[in-house]
Amino acid sequence: MGAIRVVEVVGNIEGGGTQFVAALLRRMNPSRFQVTLVAPEAPWLADLCADVGAHYRALPLLSSRTNSGVRRRLGIILGVAEPDIVHAHGTRAAWYATRCMPAQLRTPALVYSEHLFSPDARRGLAKLPWYGLEWYLWAVRRMRRAPSGRTG
Repeated sequence: MGAIRVVEVVGNIEGGGTQFVAALLRRMNPSRFQVTLVAPEAPWLADLCADVGAHYRALPLLSSRTNSGVRRRLGIILGVAEPDIVHAHGTRAAWYATRCMPAQLRTPALVYSEHLFSPDARRGLAKLPWYGLEWYLWAVRRMRRAPSGRTG
């Protein structure tokens, strides 16, 4: 069995989620995992990926919530990487990832890690759209199944 193909999607280049991904990349065994990191452009992330043998694809996920060019590019990256697992870190990364999953027979498993629950940073009615988005991401994640026949 070949290496498990993982695409890590991060919406920013600083903060707890990005630091978590950096620590994760340092600990993933390259003989077991083929990793692609999708994140905004940052020399330190490019250097980290080079050091650990991961592919780095710079993509400005924070540029817009609905940027069709970013969505199109992420879709291409996911199509080329053919991931077994897409691990999205944060609401925006998960939003883009769910909208860009390749439309193929075998869809990748989606793992969504929230490192700071977005509605907690907002007050009043401003929370409502974020709660709706979190519900949507939960529903999409629930509908996806891990690739069949994979163990370990």
